[in-house]
Amino acid sequence: MKKVLSRVALLLPFTVVPLESRMLSRIFGAILVGISMLAIPTPVSANHVPAVIPNQGEPELDTPIKKIPRPIIGALRAPLRELPQIENFEVVGHDMIPNPNDIRPRGRNGGIAIQDDCLYVANRLTRRSGTGAHFGNTELPPEIAIIDIADPKQPRTVGHFSTILGSNNREIRTIQERNTLIVLNVGTVDNLAIYDVTNCRSPVLTRTIDFGADEGHEFFVWRDPNNLRRFLIYVSHSGVEPGLRVYEVMSPPHGTVNNVPVATFTLAPAVPRNEPTDPDRYRDDHFVFTNKPTSQTNSLHSMSVSENGKRVYMANSQAGYFILDSSRLAAGLPCIPNTVTVDETSNLDPNLCLRKINPDPGARYDQTPPFGGIHHSIYPVPGRPGPFGNPQYAWRSACSCPGLRQTSLSISAIVLMYGCGHSQYSTMA
Repeated sequence: MKKVLSRVALLLPFTVVPLESRMLSRIFGAILVGISMLAIPTPVSANHVPAVIPNQGEPELDTPIKKIPRPIIGALRAPLRELPQIENFEVVGHDMIPNPNDIRPRGRNGGIAIQDDCLYVANRLTRRSGTGAHFGNTELPPEIAIIDIADPKQPRTVGHFSTILGSNNREIRTIQERNTLIVLNVGTVDNLAIYDVTNCRSPVLTRTIDFGADEGHEFFVWRDPNNLRRFLIYVSHSGVEPGLRVYEVMSPPHGTVNNVPVATFTLAPAVPRNEPTDPDRYRDDHFVFTNKPTSQTNSLHSMSVSENGKRVYMANSQAGYFILDSSRLAAGLPCIPNTVTVDETSNLDPNLCLRKINPDPGARYDQTPPFGGIHHSIYPVPGRPGPFGNPQYAWRSACSCPGLRQTSLSISAIVLMYGCGHSQYSTMA
């Protein structure tokens, strides 16, 4: 089965997710590429013939990005099949994901997760596609599709299960050894829903962690290596502070949960969630199709946690990347649960559950400005230690910035994520 899983990927527009490890299987909408740390254009494969991009809509500004075969994000594109969207991978199978009892592709696919021979594909709509007043019929709840991936060359949709009408089920994760599926619902109801997937084709809802009116955005599941029944779920709340909230779950899918976070962290008020910015500080070639911003958002977008649980790697939208010490929280030791950053002294107390390792609120790796986009994600590259034995971490900035970066002197893998919307499921070799 491990060999099967290593060959599975999800293809969405301009998107490939190779599932080569438990960490990478948590990432939806991704392209695995090789790049050196300082290489700004990424070379395409030697036998690729660049497509001729139409002149209509091309920017007048001459940029380094324009000089490589890939089109600028947002530019008019040639037919998809003629563009180098995937390199060094072979598509060996695919399946168009329909709505229940339909043959048309549903569109707007979201995150993915795997349990046994089942691949779960989330939905980023708050309703079933093709339903609602615009279509002259009754709105139906969105579903998570279930794909049989026992044979990667012949994936097939075998079922769906409904979630909450008015909420999208954008992010999903599995804890495979505990037959557990966790779904993040965002919308009229904001929660984490925990399912028993002992029978992977028939998920059963067992628990919820409710956020009230505070929407979650992304989440990360950490398992305590010293207590295999204990899990910490790190949730980003990008629209409200505290932006990071950590929930403890024991013995999922049927064990105890608590709606009250065991720890929280915010950079505010030292770094406001929203603040004005000077548009002249941004690079011209990152805003060919849009105006430069006059304000920026510094809220947490996503995070990842080291395997031992002692470090949390934070991607704070336009406030950059930084690292938290979570040692006491990981160890289950008594600690001060809520960290509010007022100034450079706020994170000095070693008894905090979460504290910024460099207590200076301004000590962050921040690329916006001059780059556009946001600091979206930061993930470890499995099995690739850096020159000093520490894990390499890859990160990226979103959409308007081609900002792939790497913490180590050399790189073998970087995760690049874009949006989703097409209903094609593919397997890759």
